[in-house]
Amino acid sequence: MRQENYYLETELRSYFSTNPGLFQFIEQAASDGIWYWDLENPEEEWMNAQFWRTLGYDPNIMSHTPRSWQQLVHPDDLSPLLDDAEKALKDPLFKFERNVRYRHQKDYWVRVRCFGIVLKDEAGNNTRMLGGHRYLGAVPDSTKLQLPEDFLHHLLPNLPGESYKYRLYPDGSDEFSFFSPGVKAIFGIPDDINTITETHEIWKAVHPEDVTKLETAIQTSADNLSLFQLEWRIRTNLITKWISTTAQPHKNNDGSVEWYVFVSDITDRKKAEAALHTQLHMQETLREISTQHISQPLEDAGVTINQALDVIGRFVNADRVYIFDYDFKKQTTSNTYEWCAEGTEPEIDNLQDVPMSLFPDWLTAHLNGEVMHIPNVQQLPHNGLREVLEPQGIKSLLAVPMYQGDRCAGFVGFDSVKSYHVYTKQEMEFLRLSAQVLVNILSYTEERAKLLASQQELQKLTQNVPGAILKLQMTPEGKFSVPFLSEGARRLIPNLNLDQVQNNLEELLLHIYHEDLSGFYHNLLISSEQLSKFYMEYRVRAQAETLRWHRIDMRPEREPNGVITWYGIVLDVSEQKEMEQIKNQHRELKDKYNEVENFAFIASHDLKEPLRTISSFSRLLKKQYKDQLDKNANEYLQFISDGSIRMSKLIDSLLEFSRLGKNSTQEYINCESVVRAIMSDYDTILQETNAKITFSGLPEIRGYPIEFRQLIQNLISNAIKFRKQDEQPLVHLSAEPHENGWLFAVRDNGIGIPKEHQERIFEIFSRLHSRKDYEGTGIGLANCKKIVDLHNGDIWVESAPGEGSTFYFTIPHQE
Repeated sequence: MRQENYYLETELRSYFSTNPGLFQFIEQAASDGIWYWDLENPEEEWMNAQFWRTLGYDPNIMSHTPRSWQQLVHPDDLSPLLDDAEKALKDPLFKFERNVRYRHQKDYWVRVRCFGIVLKDEAGNNTRMLGGHRYLGAVPDSTKLQLPEDFLHHLLPNLPGESYKYRLYPDGSDEFSFFSPGVKAIFGIPDDINTITETHEIWKAVHPEDVTKLETAIQTSADNLSLFQLEWRIRTNLITKWISTTAQPHKNNDGSVEWYVFVSDITDRKKAEAALHTQLHMQETLREISTQHISQPLEDAGVTINQALDVIGRFVNADRVYIFDYDFKKQTTSNTYEWCAEGTEPEIDNLQDVPMSLFPDWLTAHLNGEVMHIPNVQQLPHNGLREVLEPQGIKSLLAVPMYQGDRCAGFVGFDSVKSYHVYTKQEMEFLRLSAQVLVNILSYTEERAKLLASQQELQKLTQNVPGAILKLQMTPEGKFSVPFLSEGARRLIPNLNLDQVQNNLEELLLHIYHEDLSGFYHNLLISSEQLSKFYMEYRVRAQAETLRWHRIDMRPEREPNGVITWYGIVLDVSEQKEMEQIKNQHRELKDKYNEVENFAFIASHDLKEPLRTISSFSRLLKKQYKDQLDKNANEYLQFISDGSIRMSKLIDSLLEFSRLGKNSTQEYINCESVVRAIMSDYDTILQETNAKITFSGLPEIRGYPIEFRQLIQNLISNAIKFRKQDEQPLVHLSAEPHENGWLFAVRDNGIGIPKEHQERIFEIFSRLHSRKDYEGTGIGLANCKKIVDLHNGDIWVESAPGEGSTFYFTIPHQE
């Protein structure tokens, strides 16, 4: 049952009493129902009368509880709707808006757009949820091809707003039918006409700027059988109205699509939106004025105030805007700031120390907090204020008092010189707010001037930014306090309560890791006794179980009253600690790497000695006992000799691999000279293989000359070795600038490399071919990779079998 003066309705209307325009906007936006839910008492929810009328129910018998409407929601829609409400309560950025099916009192389903916002108290707690409904139309029975006509005739009288039926045929023709009386009035349709197939006259009523938008919306809805929903304008008898149309399309057997369209006149809502937009624009203007002043240097305060007067004056089309200060001791008032529109003469010099006795009524109004509004100066009586205003050419005037607390400090005036101006209630409210903003600016300017005296202390606190700056004090009795701790502390310890830290150092120390806490206390006491610098790195629990490293650096001073004051900074040095750890790990890895290289160097020497023995004795056996050994024995000796030679080459290659980068220093390398020298050394091989080497764009770089030459030599050697038997080997070397260095390319027309092996070839002892086909140890490309790594570069290959290979490597600029 409905209750008279239900508390939620009373509360909501009181909430909007200070802003009726906003309440009107909400009523228009939610024209089919408003709801207001008490989150502190979840079983209490107010729904306005239109909420129930839209669904066909008598508002007087419906109760103010969530259950009263939830039992009407389609079972498939209730759970998602409640889930969305829960998301809106948890996430301020979540937009609560969903289409929901309700059971109409006439026992059919209707679709409603439900939307809402969460309201919070000053502490940020959820207290209320405010929302509304927009009716979207009836939901046809899915078992029928179309809504019966008697259903439509029954439905139309029970719906808010107006309705009509629209049909679009496959050939593009259309017709209107089943017009409600209001729709006939809107479009100028005679009462005796119920169906129109010649629709051009109706379309002529559509605002020209909305025709294309309306046609597109209809066609999209027809093509996709999607909800048709559009706000558009119509023009009848030189009057423009806004209407909102909503309908669900239905496709007939003949291919036509029809809509049962619900129409709402939203002209008032649009006007409310425009008024709200103007109000928001006013608020944004005031915000910009305040923000701009805060960011300006103190010495530019006067300029900023004049700029604010300029913005306010232009907003309300005033010709002159000014500020007067009241001096109640001298009983005078003086013009302190003034802005004039183009063509308006300034009066500031003529309006100094004006006696208050000239305008007693004006002064009385201001002392009572009232605005002085004079729409027409010529209607004022003579021998008074009129004689002050008329010489200034003022036709209309508005003077708004400025209050600092309970004291009337002066006023802001707005003159209309070129034409008369009767200020609206909305303009007056804006100018009241503007006056308060100007008061705040003036007060803020005064406070900033006072703060100049404390800049020396502030400088001590801000020297060591970034981080959190602090001021720590200890009384002679040993009591600690933190008079100042900057906002940067919240970044260091997100859950830190700055207000509690101010008088309770323990609140800050609670976050220090327990293993470091005693050391912190010990060092702090030593600093207080010796007046020495307090410097320490310690761990804190910033969030949950996460440990971060902090560094505190403070210097103490003893004041005349015995209080010791530290000024300092706290920094998060976790990343530096991690870098130190990485450097230590790198140093350890480097030491181990050197050990491995030394082992390879020693092992290679030790392995060669038994190889020499094996090779020598195999040669002696072959020489002295060749005739006494059979064919198989001689073949076995040859295998031993060949194996010894290969093993010796492998050991030499391993030794060479381990020596790469040792005892080398960087020098400038002329890459072209390196290639020419290699070509000279390879002259015999080039003639034997008919190979041709070319190069272009090779730069001068800084690097390791011996290793770099070996890199180029290995790549050229491989290009010649893995050549095609029936084609002249061609090798081309080139380079081009690349990021912070050079990109080199060695291109050949050889046998190519399968894609699946293009990474493996850079591994040590990796071979793709048998020794019978191609000689080698499998270390050459591993050497190349190590040399490129030595230069902090990358190496890779692009190739395909039978199409040659291009080896790329980068050499960054070396410091």
